[in-house]
Amino acid sequence: MSYNTLVTAQTYFDAYKLYADAWDDAEAADQVKALNMAYNIIEKLPLNGYRTSSGQAAQFPRNGETTVPTDILAAEAEMAYALLDGIDPESEARQNEVQSATFTSIKTTYGVHGLWRAYGIPSAIAWKYIVQYVAFSDVIQISKV
Repeated sequence: MSYNTLVTAQTYFDAYKLYADAWDDAEAADQVKALNMAYNIIEKLPLNGYRTSSGQAAQFPRNGETTVPTDILAAEAEMAYALLDGIDPESEARQNEVQSATFTSIKTTYGVHGLWRAYGIPSAIAWKYIVQYVAFSDVIQISKV
């Protein structure tokens, strides 16, 4: 399942992606698989708001809207592109693990890839489209006073 069809994804790439070789060179079956995989990543995110209908299977549309936001369609397309380009979300998430910790001054250092990798998002561009929908209730910020 996917929010995009092959046609809507291709339209996105034709309009907004200067270098889309990974998408253009892929077989249609692999493009579908990549879109489905991106969809599954989106579906597992902790999201703000609520599904428009209690009976709907997908996370979007949300909050009374009747269509899937264009930012979600773009995020899914960008994730599909990254997956086709060889990005492995599992491997990337492992690079985001804690790399050092200091307990007396409460200093923690994480990998360089950021929170979006921890959520399994294989593309920084996709993250920029989708971050506005992500609920961060489980994030704790600690600061020294």
